[in-house]
Amino acid sequence: MTSPPARTAPTVAAGLALAAAGYALAERVIPRLSDHRGFYLIVHDDRVDVPIARRPRRAVVVVVDGLRQDEARRLGAVARVRAAGRCAVTDVGLPSVSRPVYAVISSGVEQARTGSRNNDTDTPLAVDSLWERARAAGLRVTYRSELNWWGQLFPRGFDGATVLPAADDLFAAPFADDITLVHPAYVDDASHDPGVGSAVQRAAVARADRELSAALDGLDLARDLVVVTADHGHRDAGGHGGPDAVVTEVLTCFGGAGVRHETAEFRAATTDLAPTLAVLLGVPIPRHAAVRRSPRATVEAVVDRDVVGGPYLDARLHDLARIARIGGDWAARDALARRPQRLRGGLALLLGALAVGVTPRRAVPRGERWRALGWSAAVVCLYLAAYRGLSGGLDATSLNRKHFFVRNVLLAAAAAYGLGALWHRGRGGSWGALAAKLWGPLVAAVAANAAHVATYGWTVGYPMPGPYLYFAPFLMTSFQVTAGVALALFALAARGALITRP
Repeated sequence: MTSPPARTAPTVAAGLALAAAGYALAERVIPRLSDHRGFYLIVHDDRVDVPIARRPRRAVVVVVDGLRQDEARRLGAVARVRAAGRCAVTDVGLPSVSRPVYAVISSGVEQARTGSRNNDTDTPLAVDSLWERARAAGLRVTYRSELNWWGQLFPRGFDGATVLPAADDLFAAPFADDITLVHPAYVDDASHDPGVGSAVQRAAVARADRELSAALDGLDLARDLVVVTADHGHRDAGGHGGPDAVVTEVLTCFGGAGVRHETAEFRAATTDLAPTLAVLLGVPIPRHAAVRRSPRATVEAVVDRDVVGGPYLDARLHDLARIARIGGDWAARDALARRPQRLRGGLALLLGALAVGVTPRRAVPRGERWRALGWSAAVVCLYLAAYRGLSGGLDATSLNRKHFFVRNVLLAAAAAYGLGALWHRGRGGSWGALAAKLWGPLVAAVAANAAHVATYGWTVGYPMPGPYLYFAPFLMTSFQVTAGVALALFALAARGALITRP
């Protein structure tokens, strides 16, 4: 039994148009993720009513970009800081991406509420920072980095900046300011490519150890404060962003003036870092910090009462309890904010399912409709399985580098559509019928992209999607692009032929 000849030109045009729309949407996935105006930024007015007994002469905060916890434990410099204080296994939160975690380190506010959720949005943040509180208290604050991202996020947070090429030693100059943030990024670069454990990456880690050790020689940990941490780790093959512990858990060590000497580690969150530093430095806590998660346990674990003064520490702990009460019931607030997301998402998915169900009725002969839907589902599953096998996951960690992601998307598409075409043609199906079947997964991709926007907003709002739905638009838009191109190719292959039922 045959059906009319394939309408080649309209099918090719439709496939390429949907692919172009998918590409345009793909280019906007990253800008959609961030809104630096922030969400639920509850303000408190922390005042240091009791003065600190002894403030550190100077503080050096070191953020070794991309340094894994297991590697940090092997560094001699970290061991020296640990011997002068205490270390914590620290959860950086999600997404475990650099610029968003810089915002967390600085503000004490998690990524969902700072609005910083990617590396590309460089506008200033509305959220307050430790650096701004310290400057307002009369301290001089500077940073040294290979990037100017810290100053972009917090342009009022620093008195000066030193931005140097990756080959230069950021630790070489003496530390003369009250607070100096030092951010070497070369470990991260080497971990992305060629990967953790490679000769290049091991050399980068050794260099960080060597340069930090030399800097410690110029500090007096009886009078100076040093904090060493990281923004995220890396999986072995390189990559971060997702929820794996090797990526989200880093080692943070406080050492020197005002820090308790304890060998036992404890667990903390990166949101605790800015409030704890504020207590150690005798400055107000950033105005939006500590309202959702109280850093009290971390402050008590790190701060030496005998150095900073008992009355001072008691007053700061009392302030933290008051700030936590201002935050209120976050579980109820989150549930209320998620309810309209679920309603919009459910409606969008229902409409998408109807669209997918209707499509085979119009494009596939009556006896083949359920088989076409099964074929469509199989192609989507093959695509996801192939991508996961090539990239190591279905979350943001699998992105690693852009070229890595694009290569794996193209290979996954070739595997899914190629195997689907072989199965179809092996059963005697025509190219025209194959093009008709491909409408199902293509419409599903369009519907899924629309559902994500409907659920979370064009600019992703609050609460944030979980790690897999955070990453889903990258894959869904890529699938739409490749499926649209494949539809056009299958239609061209069917040109001049009859569409026969398998």
